[in-house]
Order: sequence, then structure tokens, then C-alpha cells
Amino acid sequence: MIQMPGSYLSEVANIFLASLFPGQSTDLFAVFLQFGGGIVAIFGLIIAISGAAAPQGTKARHVQAQPQPLAKTAQPFMQQFNCKFCGAEIEKDEVFCPKCGRAQK
Repeated sequence: MIQMPGSYLSEVANIFLASLFPGQSTDLFAVFLQFGGGIVAIFGLIIAISGAAAPQGTKARHVQAQPQPLAKTAQPFMQQFNCKFCGAEIEKDEVFCPKCGRAQK
């Protein structure tokens, strides 16, 4: 904003700046404020463009099933795990298959 001599805003700015920086010229301060505002506007534009051009990552929603209560007569069953590669039976926490030796995780 260029200060117009004699305007109300110019008078208020001069009084305010004179109280903050007594004995200093307000014209040079106004130029620095305008220059600084331009730099901030350019940075804001760069940030806005880079935010719009950035690929938008989609977050996967994980829905966890509610545990079903076991019936009184139902027996808990042992879950059987198989190797992803050879199909051999493996324990739940096995990292490598005992038959083919390939990593499971």
C-alpha cells in the first residue's frame, strides 16, 4: 500500500511509527514493510502451489471386527498356518518355513 500524503491512514501510521522509532524517517520503514509483504506473498504462493501439486496420499481405514462371544458348547479351535510358498504346516510365530526355508513375513 502506497501512503498518500495527507490521508488519515498516513497520519495514523506516522504517529504510530514516530512513537516506536523516535527521530527515524517513516518513509524508509514503509518501503521495507512493502518489500517484506511482497516476499511473504511470494512464499505463500509457492507453498500454495506446491501443496496443490503434491500427490494426495490416501489413508487406509482399518476396520476391526468385533469379537463374537463363544457359545458354551463350542470348543476353541486351533488355527492352522501354512507356508505361503510350499504349503507346509507351520506354527503361528514361525519366521521361516521348516520345509522350504523361505521367509514368511
